[in-house]
Amino acid sequence: MDSKQLLTLITGELAKTLDDTLVPQTTISSLGLKLATQLNWRIKSTMGATNKELSPAAFINAIASVLSSFDYVIVPIAISKSQIRFKIKSCPFKQYQSESLCSVMKGIVGGLGFLTFGYSKIVTIVGPDKTVRPCTADLYLAPSDEADSKVGLEYSRGMIGLLKGEDEKYISQQRQSRRKLILGLFSNLALSLRDNPSTKRLAQKFIESLSCIPEIRIAALYLREGDAFVLESEYGLPEDCKYLIKNVVMSDEFSSKADHARHLLSIVEEFNGERRDIANRTGVRSFASIKVGSHDKIVGVLNIGWKSSVPISPEISESLRAACSLLGLSIDNSQMYSTLEQACFNSIAVLNELVNVVDHYSNNHSKRVAEISRRIAVEMDLAQDDIDLLYKAALIHDIGKVNVPPHILNKPEQLTDEEFNIIKEHPVTGAKLLMPIASLKDIVPAVLYHHERLDGSGYPEGISRDDIPLFARIIAVADTYDAMTATRAYRESISKDTAVAELVKGSDTKFDAVIIGALIAVLNDQQLDEDIFQFDHRLTGEDLAI
Repeated sequence: MDSKQLLTLITGELAKTLDDTLVPQTTISSLGLKLATQLNWRIKSTMGATNKELSPAAFINAIASVLSSFDYVIVPIAISKSQIRFKIKSCPFKQYQSESLCSVMKGIVGGLGFLTFGYSKIVTIVGPDKTVRPCTADLYLAPSDEADSKVGLEYSRGMIGLLKGEDEKYISQQRQSRRKLILGLFSNLALSLRDNPSTKRLAQKFIESLSCIPEIRIAALYLREGDAFVLESEYGLPEDCKYLIKNVVMSDEFSSKADHARHLLSIVEEFNGERRDIANRTGVRSFASIKVGSHDKIVGVLNIGWKSSVPISPEISESLRAACSLLGLSIDNSQMYSTLEQACFNSIAVLNELVNVVDHYSNNHSKRVAEISRRIAVEMDLAQDDIDLLYKAALIHDIGKVNVPPHILNKPEQLTDEEFNIIKEHPVTGAKLLMPIASLKDIVPAVLYHHERLDGSGYPEGISRDDIPLFARIIAVADTYDAMTATRAYRESISKDTAVAELVKGSDTKFDAVIIGALIAVLNDQQLDEDIFQFDHRLTGEDLAI
């Protein structure tokens, strides 16, 4: 590679960088004007004429001669007293397809026209022979109505004075726009904190927010789990690139390091050493890693790639670091909340099991009701998320019985009115137990209203029809069916056919007819024999996690 080729290569790479910046083409073309001042003496020397003898033909031929030494070949097509049309036959930078290089070269031609004639305007012509970059242009050498009507790069004393102010205004507007994007990033993250989201949800919302920043092409968020960083969320990577950003698991070599966190960070920062492959596939030209920290610990690493080889703007850089700090604190709080929540789940599970232990005749009743409810929901084509939520509600629908004395739960005789009133309090007690747990709030209505009836004869509130939540109506049917077909302290079980007949009698008065129909379909399709309900698994907090 000779010096000229090396210079062309360097110029091309610099131009790519300029293409990715905020700087408008008018400003970039002013670089051509500065270069024109350096070439002006050569133009005059080549023309060999005084100012009075200047002609457009001599001028364009002088430019063609001087610029040809740089392998930039222009050919005049038409010449008049105040206008020259020329074609760019050869350009050393054509392979780079850079808008910035086009602007610089046009700036040189237009600048030389301004220095020679006191005015010039260069206008790109769009015609049938247009290539990847327009290669034909009009150069106006004097102000005219025609020149004013065209869009192009104008060089006059007044216009050059305005350029600087307009460029600064443009850049200011771009920066203001970026600040709005960054505020959106914070707002999106802040709004996601309202509902105590999971760590996974926080990561997803954060990565989604990054997609509104145009410069960022790819992003990968790793969260720390013990001595490893696990890829939690990413965007911008083609499917065939995703294997390149696999989880980072530490080897024994690093476990003995004093500054363990720093070594973890340095390993994951390298995008697993596959940056070059990622760049080749995505067009990303720069990478950066930002620590996601909380207090004195690292909870994750954000790896980003953007299209420019110049450093990312200070506004975005600082805002990303601040957002990562907020994310780190949020993730840390979310993990602590999850730990506390799991402790609550475990307590609820223990209380629910306690009900089964105290109530001798309701052993596995809640689990059978949950399974019957699940199958009814499937028959009704409910969404899977709803089916899962209903199942959890049915599992603990009787948890409020933990507050009912054992002698009432197991009394073989008919209950007194006072005792029955105590029993009727268990839905409210259950709802109160579950209400403080945010992630269980959606199942509270099912627990509270599963003893309500369509005609308003149920309890605790006596609501009717559509005021009763769907989950509560489903559990009511499953609960009643299981109660009738199981032995209780005060009576023997009845047959399944008899139980169904009783439910049908209460169709649309006590129970939802559609739900009863779904139960009958389940019974006909899958006989609910006892071997289906052989539960050897004790309810735990994990069963309630949502």
